[in-house]
Amino acid sequence: MISSGGAEIVAGGTSSDTIVLFGGIETIQAGGVASGSTISSGGAEIISALAIASNTFVLSSGVQAISGGGIAVSATISSGGVQDILSGGVAIDTTILSGGSQTVEAGGLAIDSGGSFESGTIISSGGELIVSSDGLSFSATILSSGLLVVSSGGEVIGATVESGGEQDLGSGGVGYFTTVGSSGLEVVSVGGVANATTIVSGGVEDVYGSALGTLASGGLQVVLSGGFASGTEVEFGVETVSAGGLVSGVGVDGGVLNLYGSAEGGSIGSYFGVGALLSVGGVETIFSLSLIHIFTPGC
Repeated sequence: MISSGGAEIVAGGTSSDTIVLFGGIETIQAGGVASGSTISSGGAEIISALAIASNTFVLSSGVQAISGGGIAVSATISSGGVQDILSGGVAIDTTILSGGSQTVEAGGLAIDSGGSFESGTIISSGGELIVSSDGLSFSATILSSGLLVVSSGGEVIGATVESGGEQDLGSGGVGYFTTVGSSGLEVVSVGGVANATTIVSGGVEDVYGSALGTLASGGLQVVLSGGFASGTEVEFGVETVSAGGLVSGVGVDGGVLNLYGSAEGGSIGSYFGVGALLSVGGVETIFSLSLIHIFTPGC
């Protein structure tokens, strides 16, 4: 056990099941490997370049800091614990429990073990992941009451927002290939950009900023005042454009377009014989023709 200003330095060797409390510090240097450490109550674990920490438990008031070239694998961050990924640091398969927090700083990276869109950071109830400027998160999974926030200059790729979870793209934040599941929510704030989001049945995307290439596959996209959506495909889903919202190039196949704002050039079609709905100002019209162009600026 390391506490009260004590320190452990792991350099070129291994350490297992260390407990770090009350101002103690575990520093893992080049070539060092630490596994199963528990960091709590003011303790800290610092992972330096070419060092690895695996299966660390970061509890209340504990901190795990991953420096450039350091790697943390399968850490668990619980209530009051913090994982801070600094420039050049990498976190793989982190699990964030209720009240825990992961911060991806400029140049930091949170990713899954396969380097693909499968199972990166898991954010559970009450957990939070913050991706700051030049930070990057791959394949996060946001569970009920979990929150992923992308700040200005941050990017998130391949996130999955499950029931009760939420992803917020702040001003200057960018998201790619997000999947919003049933009862999940993606909020695109003013200045935020969502690219190629898929919204399944029961999922919602609220757009105050910009949404490009969204697929509403049974889900709901709401373009609010000042928001802009381009290239949305509505397949048995719903797109609602509020007053002051703007959509361009929307395609509706068997879905519903509720248009209270403005639209530039789109199409309403039928999908497997099921008519699409266009609602302008709350008046619904069912189209049975295979293709109808909409040119309703300022409608």
